Amino acid sequence: MLKKLFLLVFVVALCNSCSSSDDGGGGESNCADPMNQTAQGNFRGDNFVSPGGTFILAPGGNNGYSCTIYVENRTNNDCVFPEFGNGLGDQDSIKFPIDDLSLSSYNYTDTGGSAINFNRIEANSVTTTAELATCGTVTITAYDANAETLTGTITANGQDGSQINGTFVLDLCVF
Repeated sequence: MLKKLFLLVFVVALCNSCSSSDDGGGGESNCADPMNQTAQGNFRGDNFVSPGGTFILAPGGNNGYSCTIYVENRTNNDCVFPEFGNGLGDQDSIKFPIDDLSLSSYNYTDTGGSAINFNRIEANSVTTTAELATCGTVTITAYDANAETLTGTITANGQDGSQINGTFVLDLCVF
């Protein structure tokens, strides 16, 4: 009986020592440190450099903001229903929530309520497929109320190999 109790204590201690990183955020240690470059990476096999994006008050009366980093340039000025000129008609973007516009850091994993998503809305369809980030960190470094811009850094790795790393500037989207 004593051997079983010792084994159980050992297994519990081992599991607790491996459950998360030292900073308490869990999972994000697998992501690279943010690089001092325009946000760029690989979106489902295609390399990209982000032209920017938008942030909007969370829809449906929810608290916080929904942020979108574009994978390519918009071909229209509509920030709610943007169109992109990739020739395929797909709308690719990286989306993540933030609580407010204060200078803060957020850690994301593919578990829990908040995540970074590599989203694709397929051409001629209403089908959206999301590749969740297994790890990710977003740091808000500036908010300019006069210019209505939000600046920060992001690093994230998707479940299927998509990646983003670098700095971003998002414009306020008013719906």
